[in-house]
Amino acid sequence: MVIRSDAVSAHHLQVLRGLLSRDYLTRADWSWALKDLAQMAKEALHASEALVALADEGGRWTAVTSDGGRLTGEEISRRGSLAVLEEIRKHGEPLLTSGLVALGVDSESLRLHDVGSVLAVPVRFWDVHRESPERTLGGCLYTHRTRHEDPFSEADVDLMVDITRIVEPTLNLLRYLTNVETDLMASRLALEELRSAEAGTPHRLGDYVTHDADFARNVIATLKRVSSAQRVGLLILGPTGSGKSHLAQAYHYESPRRNGPFVILDCSQVTSAETLTAELFGYGPNSGFSNAPPKGRAGKAQLAHGGTIFIDEIGSMPLDLQQKLLRLIQEGTFSPLGASDEHAVDIQVIAASNEDLRRLVKTKRFREDLFWRIGEVTIELPPLDKRTADIPHLARAFLEKAKARYGRSDIQGLSPTALDALSRHAWSRAGNVRGLEHTVNRSVLLAPAGTRLLDAEAVELDVAFDETSSGRIPPIILPVGRSVRRLIPPAQRDRLRVLLARKIASGGGTLSAMAVDREVATAFGYERGSMPESTLNLWIRELDLEDLLAQERQKKRETSTDLDSIREAIRRHGSGTAAARALGMTRDALVWQLRKQGLTIEDVLANATESGE
Repeated sequence: MVIRSDAVSAHHLQVLRGLLSRDYLTRADWSWALKDLAQMAKEALHASEALVALADEGGRWTAVTSDGGRLTGEEISRRGSLAVLEEIRKHGEPLLTSGLVALGVDSESLRLHDVGSVLAVPVRFWDVHRESPERTLGGCLYTHRTRHEDPFSEADVDLMVDITRIVEPTLNLLRYLTNVETDLMASRLALEELRSAEAGTPHRLGDYVTHDADFARNVIATLKRVSSAQRVGLLILGPTGSGKSHLAQAYHYESPRRNGPFVILDCSQVTSAETLTAELFGYGPNSGFSNAPPKGRAGKAQLAHGGTIFIDEIGSMPLDLQQKLLRLIQEGTFSPLGASDEHAVDIQVIAASNEDLRRLVKTKRFREDLFWRIGEVTIELPPLDKRTADIPHLARAFLEKAKARYGRSDIQGLSPTALDALSRHAWSRAGNVRGLEHTVNRSVLLAPAGTRLLDAEAVELDVAFDETSSGRIPPIILPVGRSVRRLIPPAQRDRLRVLLARKIASGGGTLSAMAVDREVATAFGYERGSMPESTLNLWIRELDLEDLLAQERQKKRETSTDLDSIREAIRRHGSGTAAARALGMTRDALVWQLRKQGLTIEDVLANATESGE
């Protein structure tokens, strides 16, 4: 018989009275109830750590910590001991130990946390539908103290057992209500899908529309559930052209930030780390950087204040800038280039990538802590091949836009054979949604005058997918998580690497010029003489040419094209875009060089006309 002191008994009574005053059903929040229980146990037993762990039918553990953190699998070892939880699962009895020897298990996590004493008590649940329900192990209330603290006592065991026995009925009922709510939500979604199918109405997120039930369930429904949050780490993964930016914008207008700005930062379109940093954070007044306005310039983080910033192709972001982005997300503060003062902003960050960021983390090209921050909710967009129900509707929408754009009101629609051909096409290797739009645009533009319906023969599909002769490979949008080394033989890979290295060196690292280089496009299977820049960028990375690309771009910046060469190129080619390609620079860079001299492309062309050139 344990005889407690008056002080211990008084503390015991105080804790249980406090527990009885907590009515978890008034809030009906399962996660909050578990967090509150862990917090009360930690305070009541003066523990260094406390958590409520739950076991599923497959033997996997999840846990909620005293500060509300959610842990799965091996993550639990960061705060407690999985070995202790397995002992509770095995024996189903309270566990009290001081030291690893008494526990009888080899637990690295206990040594890591310098644990001196562990107290864990099983939590049991039962099926409320049964007349005589059987109590089964559902989880564990776990606490520990370090070696520098007094070990737990038998009185602590009694207190922990009393806490779990009092809270078990309420938790069991709350767990049942949570399951009922989940089932009701699933039923509502199923009913909504059934009604949509019967009525022919699409699923929507803002102006983003889908007719595909799986896409609606896995993507649209998930985003709708989290769209009420003021801020959440949202990562959208998917192949090039699958509609990541459109989906991000639709989410923004569905969220509480809908009245704020939506700002896009495309990491793949910026040629240097300094420029990308300036795009994100802007310049401070009198920063001293070349081309920086004396009064400074706001970056996209500042422009997105109160709204959303969409960071596309975040896998291209340099590591040093990733650290600054992590600080922006965590603290909401940043410093512009050339300034020491800090700016505070309130933004929602949505990131996107067509690469497997986990692979980049493993190869030390992407920060792991940033990965977990931006990917609290991860959405994976399937290629268009996997959502064929959307292809006819997308094709018709693109057709209407193309008719207006090219003045082809004579075209009335797409024939059933054309829709069938589009639906069966391999869009995962032809640009996905963007490729479908390009195909429809091209078909409308090239259709003979008087065409009323575009049939299968009139649809201009790219048929060069399976051609591999002469060193060419099929046009490929690299699937997430796969390497190009598995897709082509080594000899062919070496030929492509030599070709790209030569083009990078001759063109100064300008992707836009390389993408429309017929030799490059043909080598990669694009018979029409051009390929997507994003796809070219993927091949450059996979062929280990990123360093060469950066070196050539740096050389180009150091020896910028003089004004006379730009004028001559514009006069010779008749347009700024063609001149920029010939000079191996972007059109924006060409326009900027002219603007510094107070000129425009039109001025140069006008002068050439007046002088009779």
